[in-house]
Amino acid sequence: MSEFSIIALDLAKNVFQMHGADASGTVLFRKKLRRDQILKCLAAQPTCTVATRLCGMAGAYQLQRSTGGKQKLGKTSRMGERTLRRLLIIGASAAVRWAMRKDSTADSWLARMLALKPPMLVIVALANKMARIVWALMARGGTYRAPAAAK
Repeated sequence: MSEFSIIALDLAKNVFQMHGADASGTVLFRKKLRRDQILKCLAAQPTCTVATRLCGMAGAYQLQRSTGGKQKLGKTSRMGERTLRRLLIIGASAAVRWAMRKDSTADSWLARMLALKPPMLVIVALANKMARIVWALMARGGTYRAPAAAK
């Protein structure tokens, strides 16, 4: 059996899905674990990269009920890690309040969203965007680089 280099965890409240893959991405194992089993299982594994699904853990996404090729987005989910979701929402609401007060540049994503959508929906969308950025930085490494302003 070849050595795995990454473990992916799909986080939930009580049951976790763990997948191990080698450097080429070939799945070597899949396990379904309860919350009380996860620490023991990870401690027994050799040193490797462990990746989690941050957006799902934060719960900052809309529920989808799609059928027949039509997408139907429901209310914002409240599943996931409560503290992380709260921090993302607080940070996003501060950024939205600042943008509303300072009348940010009209070509920014945030200003365009505020012009079209209600502030609370923009806050949740920004929190989701921040969670995806954090996930990408954690999964791939590196440092955050702010996007260059469009000219």
